[in-house]
Order: sequence, then C-alpha cells, then structure tokens
Amino acid sequence: MILALPLALVGALLAAAPAQAASQPLFGTTVDVTLQPSNDSLLGGTAYALSSGGGVQVTLGAALAADVDFELYEGATLIASCTVATGLTSCTDGVSALTAGAHSVTARFTQSAVTVDYTGTIFTVTNVAPTVLLEWRDASGAWIDGSFAGVPFFGTTAARCVVTNNSNAAFAFASSFTGTVSHTGGPTIAAITGDLAAGATGYYPIWSGDVSLSPAASCGGGVDFPDGSGNGGGTGGGVIPVSGTIEASPAPAPGRTVTITAAGLLPPVASAYYVTVDGVDVAGPFTTPAPDFAFSADVALPANLAAGTHSVAVYAVFDERKIVFAYFPFEVALAATGVDATAPVIAGSIALALGTLLLLAARRRRTV
Repeated sequence: MILALPLALVGALLAAAPAQAASQPLFGTTVDVTLQPSNDSLLGGTAYALSSGGGVQVTLGAALAADVDFELYEGATLIASCTVATGLTSCTDGVSALTAGAHSVTARFTQSAVTVDYTGTIFTVTNVAPTVLLEWRDASGAWIDGSFAGVPFFGTTAARCVVTNNSNAAFAFASSFTGTVSHTGGPTIAAITGDLAAGATGYYPIWSGDVSLSPAASCGGGVDFPDGSGNGGGTGGGVIPVSGTIEASPAPAPGRTVTITAAGLLPPVASAYYVTVDGVDVAGPFTTPAPDFAFSADVALPANLAAGTHSVAVYAVFDERKIVFAYFPFEVALAATGVDATAPVIAGSIALALGTLLLLAARRRRTV
C-alpha cells in the first residue's frame, strides 16, 4: 500500500507526457515527416527550419497499394504538399520561408476517403552571428574589453571569452571554437564547448598569469544552429605589460593616512593616474614624468568606515577604458568610530573587579 500511490502517480505522469516527434501509425504502416536540412521529425514535436525555407520529406514505413496524399497546413494556409504514389515510400516538397519563431502546423494524410491528421511545430531560426568579445581582468577583478586592441595592465591578469547568442534559438559550439592565448612559454588553447541559449551570454575563462609574459589572445570559431545551419565569429587582442612598483604604506585601515608610491611605470601608456577609496576619486590626476615615471599621494582614510570590505586603488584611463593597476582591499570587522574600542572594555573590567571586592568585604563584615 505504501508504494501504490507513488506508482500510480508515476503512471499518470507518463500517460500525460506529450508525445515526442517520431514516426506515427498510418494506414497499416508508419509515416514520418522531416524538415531539411535539419532532418528533424515534425509529427508530434518541433522541427527547426531555415529562415530561407527548406524541404519537407514524407516517408512511409512500407509501400502501400494506393496513393497517399500529404498536405501541410498552417491554420487554413497550405504550405507544402506531395503524393506518395502506389508502390513507393516517399515524396518531397519545398516549404517557403516562414517568419521567425514557432508555427503550429497540421500534417494531413489522405488515402481514398480516409484522412488522418497529426500536429507539430515548425520553429524558424534566425541565423545571426554571435557577438564575441575578449576580456582581461584588472587588479580590482573588473573585466576590461580588449577586443581588437592592445590594453595596458600591471601585475597579474586573466583572460576570458565572452559570447552572446544573437539568435532566437540555442546553438552548440562547434569543435573549432576555442580561446587561444599566446605568451612566453605558450600557447594555451582552451576548447569552448556546450550549448548557449537564445539571447544568452556565456563567459569562458581561458588563461591567467603575469602580464610580463606579454599575453595576446583570440576567441572564435563556429556555432551550429538546430536548423542545420551554422555561423561563427571571433576577435582578438593583446596586453601591454606595464612594469614598475605601486605600493601602499602603512597598510590601509580606518583613520590612517596611507601613502601610495608608484615608480618606474613603463611604458608611459597613461597620461594620468588617480587614487580612489571605495571607488571614489580622492587624489589625482598624477603624471609620471621621466626619468622616474613616478608619483606619490597621501590618502586619509575615514575613521568611521562601515563594517565590510573596503579598498584603496590606483587606476588610469587608456583608450576610454578605466583600468585599475593596483588594488589594496582591507576588512573592517565592526563599524569604525574613530574611538579606541579598548577603552570601554578596560573601564568595564575595572568596574567589575571593584564590584567583586566590595561584595567580598560586605560578606566578611556579616560573618565577624
């Protein structure tokens, strides 16, 4: 009895499940209708079609002794027809271009005075090339578009491919789609695989390392749509390694004045540098003139910082891209007030000790 209800429930769910596209019974044999070039079965399911139209093929499981007429309708509009002649097992016709998206259709088969209808869906795919970007990570963890460009970075970085599906249907990455990074000791090649839903954007890490390795990367390859068509796209770009030092002393903390010292920032790719606290400009612009290519800035940190993660950062703007060259995060465990938090603890400890001594003295007097 314990298993009876779940098994009955499973049976009901299976019975209610929609039929998948496949051959269907017809006139003592079977019939299937497929769209070309996707070769998807239409009867009882969804077949994907080219935006330019395509072919339709009717196939019987065995030859019959009488003609079978086939008609495909969207509503009352006939969009394809053919006849499987006596003794044959198939016929074909073309389907004109349909608007993008799903179309409910009826496949009608007639032999003599007997007619059988099956329903299905034709989904017309918009074959649009994906958008492909190459991004590099700056010191703060932000991703910077480096497509078709050389972008300056300092310290370490990482690369990823960003792909956006601009079609109305999912696509699968073809085996040719890769992210490739050339660098000292390289290259590194990362296969990009799987599916990407219609309208979705996928992020695919492909490399990380020191900018001194002079990395350059490319992202691209082909994609396959479910209608049998394909497309593709690609991009590439490189890193301009910036050497030198950027330091913060003392370590950032609420109420401190921190000195940011930069030196030897070569090549001089940026005309000005800025210092921020929690992303807000607090100092700059600073130039880095020869021969030292250096600057120094004193930054006073607020004493009343809220609990959480805070940061001091150095950034520059290059080719309209804001790139963080150095990032100094720090944590505030409790809200900083600028008051020595140990003072009330000490005072409380003294009061507690004094209270204990008075209580002991009172007990002694009662026992004398």
